[in-house]
Amino acid sequence: MPQRMSFNRLLITSVFLGTAMSLINSAPAVEPGDSDASTALHALFDAEWQRTLREHPTFASELGDLRYNDLWDDASVGAIERSHQADRAALDRLDQI
Repeated sequence: MPQRMSFNRLLITSVFLGTAMSLINSAPAVEPGDSDASTALHALFDAEWQRTLREHPTFASELGDLRYNDLWDDASVGAIERSHQADRAALDRLDQI
């Protein structure tokens, strides 16, 4: 049975998407100094989305992304720890933005 996204990953993805939607819906016109933060935020979203697809190749395949079709999700303790550390690093990057 394929592994589904972990609760933590789902929570972080939801936070990122919620943040993005709030920025889109409530953001005034971009000020000259804001473009760096916006660019950094979008780069973070892109990087985390790609990491989600890499870490969950069956999910990527369900979405039609065929790059990881030859892989299964890694549910080992080491993979979970690496994912947790990457989640923390992503939250640190988000906090810096």
